[in-house]
Amino acid sequence: MTTFPTVRVVRPTDDIEALLPFYREGLGLDVLYRFADHDGFNGVMIGRAGAP
Repeated sequence: MTTFPTVRVVRPTDDIEALLPFYREGLGLDVLYRFADHDGFNGVMIGRAGAP
């Protein structure tokens, strides 16, 4: 079984939508999950779909 490292980065912002083109188009990442009002925070999880 091959294992891969997992990296998680939190990047605070007041405008998530303005940052998404950089991560999606510039880095080629996918939006994996979105959440709203989780303890007062909204967020987007990005990464490679199907990656472990």
